[in-house]
Amino acid sequence: MSELEPGQGQPTNVSDGFTDKQQIKMAEWAVEDGSLTRNQANQILVDNNLPPIAIDEVSPNPVAAEIDHHFPPGKPHEYQIPPLGSSTEPMTAKEIAAASSVVRSWLGDARFTKEIGSSVAREVQRVERQFERMDNSEKADWKQAQVMQLKRLWKDGFNQKVNLARKLVNELEHKQPGLKHVLEVTGAGDSAMVIAQFALQAERLYRRKYSD
Repeated sequence: MSELEPGQGQPTNVSDGFTDKQQIKMAEWAVEDGSLTRNQANQILVDNNLPPIAIDEVSPNPVAAEIDHHFPPGKPHEYQIPPLGSSTEPMTAKEIAAASSVVRSWLGDARFTKEIGSSVAREVQRVERQFERMDNSEKADWKQAQVMQLKRLWKDGFNQKVNLARKLVNELEHKQPGLKHVLEVTGAGDSAMVIAQFALQAERLYRRKYSD
């Protein structure tokens, strides 16, 4: 089973039972921490007969601003996506374009920098090419080797780091399903590099959200 497979993400929404002002503020916070886009937050507000968020009403807190300065989130079109599809199951140009758009959305929703996001995409393709040439025994040995790499790196923090990575994957899966399937069939869900990058990004997103 993939290290990043289990669990379900939880939706982010404006809760019922709050005053109009509180609901608007909660929507602003959701935009600030990246759990909702401005358009998503505004749609929720409009559906509740509330005014949309004005552009100048959302400003990141100092910690979030510092994180974004050092790790600026990439825009979907900035990620460099390698050729998609396995060597045994080539994709049509239309399928490649659609799949690339979905991959870019996942990377953007995770707020990866364009460099890190592109690196993750390349690693997924590299692992897929390697994985499809392995038999079941070789896959099991490779997965175990990846786990051992992370345990040597994180030591007692291994479970916490993996859980952080898994939580981010679950949240992305909730927004746009399919990521878990990709990570499973390509083998990338067991890649030490992919898990590490998701864990590091999850930590940054956590600090952005709870830095006040």
